[in-house]
Parts: sequence; C-alpha cells; structure tokens
Amino acid sequence: MSRVLGAAVIGLGIGKAHCEAYASHPNTKLLAVADLLDDRLSWARDKYHVDTYKDYQKILQRDDIDIVSVCTPDFTHAKITIEALEAGKHVMVEKPMALTLEDCDRMIEAARKASRKLSVDHCLRVGAMYATIKRYIEEGLLGDVSNIAIFHWRGTFLVKPGRWIQKRKFAGSMTIQEMCHSIDMIRWWAGDVSEVYATGNGVRADFDYEQTVFINLKFKNNALGLVSHTMLGFPGRWTVWVIGTKASIYGEVGRTSTGPISELIMKEHKEDLAEDHEYDKILKPIRLEKFVEANVIVRHVQTFIDSIIQDTRPLVTGEEGRKVVEICLAADLSMHTGDKVKLPLTETPRIIADNIAPPDYPYLQEE
Repeated sequence: MSRVLGAAVIGLGIGKAHCEAYASHPNTKLLAVADLLDDRLSWARDKYHVDTYKDYQKILQRDDIDIVSVCTPDFTHAKITIEALEAGKHVMVEKPMALTLEDCDRMIEAARKASRKLSVDHCLRVGAMYATIKRYIEEGLLGDVSNIAIFHWRGTFLVKPGRWIQKRKFAGSMTIQEMCHSIDMIRWWAGDVSEVYATGNGVRADFDYEQTVFINLKFKNNALGLVSHTMLGFPGRWTVWVIGTKASIYGEVGRTSTGPISELIMKEHKEDLAEDHEYDKILKPIRLEKFVEANVIVRHVQTFIDSIIQDTRPLVTGEEGRKVVEICLAADLSMHTGDKVKLPLTETPRIIADNIAPPDYPYLQEE
C-alpha cells in the first residue's frame, strides 16, 4: 500500500493530538473532523483546513476516508467504532476501548467481519521509559518478573462538555477511565492477570466515583502487581518499579516543583550482600528522552498508520484492549463487593453494566 490514506477524527478533545498524527505522517492526509461543538470545529478548520461536520455519519459515508480515530466520550466508543468498521474504515479508538466486555466483543467481531484493523490508544507503550522496560524484560536483563508497581499522582480531570468524565454512566469509573493506562503497561510487562483485589474512595462530591484507587494484582505466572492512582494531587508524575530475579528497575516521568523529570535506573542483584549495597558501583542510569503526553499519542497513532500500510499487527489490538477493560471491571467489582475477583470474567457485572448510559444519551444537556 503506497497511496496516501485519507484520515478523519471524530471528537476533538484528545482528538486534537490524533489530528496532528495524521497531518504530520507522510502517508496520511487529514481530510475531515466531526464534533458537536462549534469552537472545536472552527479550530480544526483554521489549523488544518479540513472539512468539518457535527454529524459523524457524514465522515463514514465518504469513500476517500480510510482511517478514523474515535475520540468521543467513553460510553459512545463502541457504537461509533462498529459503525466505522462496518463502513470499511480502519479504526483507532481512544482508551478505554469500551465500558463493557460485550461492547468490546462486538467491536472485535466487527473488525474481523470487515477485514479492517482495530487498535486502542494505550499510547504509553511508545513512551521511552515504558518501552525501555519492556525491552529489558524481553532481553532477559531483569530475569523473570516477580513484582511490579505503578503509581500515578495527578490533578483532577479537566472539565469536559456536559461534565461527562465526572459521571459513572458516561466514563465508567476511575479504574477504566484513567487507570487503564497503567493496567495496559503492567499486562504488557508481566502477562495475563488471574486475580484482582481493589479498594478506593474519594473526597470530591462532583465526581460520582472513586478518585483514589489501589489495585492489587496476581498474575498467571505468580508475579504480583500494584497499581495506585489518584486524581487529587497536582500535575504530576508516574513512578514505576519492576523487580526481576536478576535485577530491579526504577523509573519516573512527569513534572516536579523544579521542572520535568525523566529517570530510569537499573540495579543488578548481587549474591554478596555487602556488594549489593555498593550503589555507587552497581546502579546503572539509563538515558531517556523527555516524556510529553501529547507526543506519545501522536507517535502511537502513527504506529497504527504504519501497521495499515505494512499490513502488520497493531501495537495494541482490540483483544488487548478488551483484556484491560476486563481487569478494570474486575477491580470495580472488587470495590463493590470487598472480595477478590478471579479472572476471566464471564460477563460485565450487572451492577456495573446497568449504570452505563446508552450511546445516544444527550450528555451535553447535563452541563
């Protein structure tokens, strides 16, 4: 495939980064965008000189558009993605893939029937720190993974149209809306999860779900994991550590009071305990580029473009996106029941599924 592919973006919140990905890739041309808000459409016309629509169906009807990014509120992902696949488009859908397992399954099946590629924007996979840790694990430098922890300290979400991101019926929960990034990373590094236990709470009344959550994970290979997130901090950093049988690795990316941080350090385990404490000799700093969230979104979308052109497997498939949703749903169920939850889940727990709004719900009227 050598021709330039036509691309479109539906939803211009985080979708602005997707626009940049298509506009700056040599093998795609951004042709159209859709959004419900006039100011966003004006922004796209002024910046990219593209066709703009309030009705995304007009994008799906165009024969010159090959790839669509779905960047709308989470509860609408499945409907729009399936319609785009059935219209013959390849689809990059923003994270989370969907809010129920059943919707994930329908999206995967639609891609299979249409013979089109489907990917989920778990963009941290292209971040330098995360990709380096993956490479070190694959090369055996850490040995077998024994323990993983990811901590994310951040501020509250920006106000969204209709305040949809603050409501369980539109965004699902803290786990599926925000922690899905870390869940994808921890799966990518350590494999499939067999058991989940989670606790969480909140202090803000303007969110109807937890704002701080701790998830304990047990993997099929008996490794253990911890994912801890809060949105009650301030911008913000990711802290990661991975313990292997040969070595441990520690990393941080984000912002501090003195400026940005991007750090990764590895320590080999020494049999002699005294030598194991000679940190000035055995610590190995690893040089990293500066982490910028918008940049990793652009780069990940562009890996999807490359997978279409080269007819290769996307970096994040629909099946992998579904596994992330499953773990997040198990964590939510654990918080509801106070119990450990075994995987796999046979269905989306009814206590969760019954609270999700239908995809045509007029969320902008909730402002």
